[in-house]
Amino acid sequence: MSAEDFSRKKKTIKNGTWGLIYKTSSVLIGLIVRYFFIRILDPGYLGLEGLFINVIGLFALVDMGFSTAISFNLYQPIRDNNKSLINAIVRLYRKIYLIFGLVIALLSLIATPIVPSLIRDCTVDPSRVRIAFLIYAACVAVSYLFSYKRNILFAYQRNYICLKVDTAIRLLAAVLELVSLLLFHDYIVYIVILSGSLLLQNIIISIRADRLDLYDLKDSTALPSEYTSKIKNYVKNLAVMDTAWKGIHSTDNIIISYFIGNYDLSRNANYTSIGTAVRDTVISFLGGSGAPIGDLLAEGDSRKIRKYFDRNHFIYEFAGVFCMLEFFFCINPFISFWVGDSFRFDTLTVFFIALDMFLYLSFIGISDYLNLSGCVLRYTPYSIVALIINIGVSIVFGITIGTAGVFIGTSVTYIFMLSVISILICRNVTHTSVWQYWKVFLKNVVLLSLTLVLSESMLLIIPELSNLLLTILANFVVCLMVFIIVTLLIYNKDSNYVFFKDLAKNLIRKWIGSKKAGNDIGGDGV
Repeated sequence: MSAEDFSRKKKTIKNGTWGLIYKTSSVLIGLIVRYFFIRILDPGYLGLEGLFINVIGLFALVDMGFSTAISFNLYQPIRDNNKSLINAIVRLYRKIYLIFGLVIALLSLIATPIVPSLIRDCTVDPSRVRIAFLIYAACVAVSYLFSYKRNILFAYQRNYICLKVDTAIRLLAAVLELVSLLLFHDYIVYIVILSGSLLLQNIIISIRADRLDLYDLKDSTALPSEYTSKIKNYVKNLAVMDTAWKGIHSTDNIIISYFIGNYDLSRNANYTSIGTAVRDTVISFLGGSGAPIGDLLAEGDSRKIRKYFDRNHFIYEFAGVFCMLEFFFCINPFISFWVGDSFRFDTLTVFFIALDMFLYLSFIGISDYLNLSGCVLRYTPYSIVALIINIGVSIVFGITIGTAGVFIGTSVTYIFMLSVISILICRNVTHTSVWQYWKVFLKNVVLLSLTLVLSESMLLIIPELSNLLLTILANFVVCLMVFIIVTLLIYNKDSNYVFFKDLAKNLIRKWIGSKKAGNDIGGDGV
């Protein structure tokens, strides 16, 4: 393994480890805070945070691809250690994000009067909804003055710095949130603490980034004209795609709120918080693959690019299968234990929420190649089609069959995007047959289907348990055992599976004190 490959692998593992620590602690903290939240405040407040995030997400469309475009153009200068070019790009980054913050602040002020009208059957005082939204929006807008430095650290493969800060501040905020709920019983105080913690995270990360001497904002070197035109062209083409992508991810709660009602919005908040925590934990643990991919593409070794692509989308899909299965079988008894039976969704809705988790992780496994290779420019027209599919199918099925229909729309959209993006990447980046991608994907679908059917059959045999904790544990263990057995039958000799199995073994040996040389970890390091 070359020194460069070892450095890339080391940073990926460090990012992944801290990602796991942050997400695990966030999940546990979130469960505790939400437990008291539901029992202290009006249930109508429960879905507001998700709605606020979606509304602000729509306003963030003003980004119009600048963030991705500039990150894409940072990888080569970082690799070449071209300080002057890095400084020029970062200064442009800062100016653009200042504009974003101002625009989001203005749009939030305009939208504040109508936010309560987006909530059907609203059970809380509309004036308090407006105040809470203003507080949350203000912190998001101000955060834009600092948050661009997160992306800079990510480009340098130092995302673990952000994760350390996020973990510490999240723990502090959770304590303050619990104290405020117990003492004041007031959602406004809660949202002030939540929003303030998000702002504080970005301020501290900004300070840490400045101290690392990765860039010099005082450097007045002008951005070369070829880079200016390159970024403008990339942004112009990326704007449509980025707008459509954010539109897809900012509409579910709005559609549920407007067409179905606040009750299902509140129920969905619980499932969304758990589902998002699970999938984000997986993404963090797998190392935040974007920066290593950007570095590989800048290096230009076609063999490494193909190998990394195959392994990357395999492990995300494989993890997605496991997460979907455990989520599907465990989430409803957990919801009953955590917040009560009245907050449970029916089996069909839970299935599509779980399916969206699998498809989302599958999408993440290939999306970085789309964004960081420049291939995203070819995807632009298809992104509009994806947005239309998502909104159209979600509304039609949402009105017809309820909340499950909204998630069906998301599933259909992900399948369409996977189909198009896999073709673009295989043709233009890896230069391999698209069938190579779909063979791996369909093999994971077989794993998913067999484990789902066999787990359901096994659980039908087990007598119903009166204790919900025992039910959750039994469902988890049965699903895990079936998953392991089916995996061994299907993947025992699969090269991707063998690679990650050996990698896991080597990491475990290292963690328990093995003296094995570091360059043995991960085989050839790709």
